[in-house]
Amino acid sequence: MKTFPVYWDHNVANLLLRRRDLGYFEMECPEFTTAAELREDLAKFESMWGVFEEFDNGLQELRKEDWISFRHVYLLLFTFCLSVLPVNQVSHA
Repeated sequence: MKTFPVYWDHNVANLLLRRRDLGYFEMECPEFTTAAELREDLAKFESMWGVFEEFDNGLQELRKEDWISFRHVYLLLFTFCLSVLPVNQVSHA
């Protein structure tokens, strides 16, 4: 997911070059209506991957713990999950 912004920026630069070229030849520039929607979607996915990476980094730290003390680690895991997940997504079974 980290490479998508690089590719996106490259594509936007190409789009600007094409628009400039079309203007030079006095040709009509097509409208790229889905480009804005695509950028919004990429921003959402980037945000979601950021949350996942934060969660995964937290799990990596918990994997280093001594699992003999299970209750304490379970409580840490539960507290960590509560801190990462939005409140409305946590279900109390």
